[in-house]
Amino acid sequence: MEVLITGGTGLLGRRLVKSLSNNIDISQIFVLVRDIEIARDLFEYSNKIELLEGDIKKPNLGLSFEDLSAIGNVSKVYHLAACINLGNTGKVKDILFTTNVMGTSNVLNLLNSLANVSDFYFVSTAYVGGKSNEEIPENWINKPKEFRNFYEESKWECENLIKNKLSNSEVNYYIIRPSILLDNLEDMDKVSCQTIYLFSNILKDNLPKNISKIRIKGNSYSSLNFVFVDDLVKFITFIGDYNQSKIFNFVSDDDILIKDLLKIMTKSFDLNTEILFNEIIEVDDLEETEKQFNLLISPFLPYFKIGNLRWSNKNNLDILNLKKINLVNEVDILENVELYCKKIKKNE
Repeated sequence: MEVLITGGTGLLGRRLVKSLSNNIDISQIFVLVRDIEIARDLFEYSNKIELLEGDIKKPNLGLSFEDLSAIGNVSKVYHLAACINLGNTGKVKDILFTTNVMGTSNVLNLLNSLANVSDFYFVSTAYVGGKSNEEIPENWINKPKEFRNFYEESKWECENLIKNKLSNSEVNYYIIRPSILLDNLEDMDKVSCQTIYLFSNILKDNLPKNISKIRIKGNSYSSLNFVFVDDLVKFITFIGDYNQSKIFNFVSDDDILIKDLLKIMTKSFDLNTEILFNEIIEVDDLEETEKQFNLLISPFLPYFKIGNLRWSNKNNLDILNLKKINLVNEVDILENVELYCKKIKKNE
């Protein structure tokens, strides 16, 4: 069996490629990369892996005629490549839609020339439902009235492309919607720009040291959901056994209060500034230092007033129970964030 992976050099992609390389049923793993020389060191451990230089933003992924011929026997396509940017500027939107939406369209179009493809895997996000108070179903979602950012919207558009392209196709689609990814922290440099770890760095470097309290715009009872990337890799490798198109909300049972996360971070960094949430405060009512800090963390603020999201996860649980995968709990999550914060403080 031969497989093709986009996004293989990312946090999730590297782990998935390594897992698939240990699968005796897989003879060849084609990994799309933008620069072979830079990527080569990541995959020297297996002769099953062949790097293909290309770009999902280009037709046929920018692959040469020879490379297109080489992937002619691919039976599974894992589309992981994406831009993850929580900004809300027009420039960010252009980047997100070009990379995520156009990129997904190009990957789907490539399937037309791959006669042996039986399975298509796509990694979306658990937050694809936008600002909805409804339970997120493990099914297609009607376009929300409002998203928190263009990233969420781009992922919804990607899912819609898959729906239009593959709903009546013989190709099985597996859409996986993970919540926020946590890492085992073996390689700190690889996660410093990832979601909660990135926020930790921003907090450490920019929380004012000369004031006792600072207000941020948000709700103290907002919560977030986390899963470990290694659990997600196990899950992805198992779901092909379904042999039936499915959508999975890959979320844990425990949501974590943002105020608890912030307490862990400030304590680990020995920061004495107390962070206070205020949902109704206007920007003009903030002190200048508060305005500057709120501006720095503005991409994260929509998640600081998120309420308690609910996900249907029957499809998810069917696999977890069958394969005996236990997802993270509250203690695991807080310990992971605390460990990261203490490590980067130690390395200052």
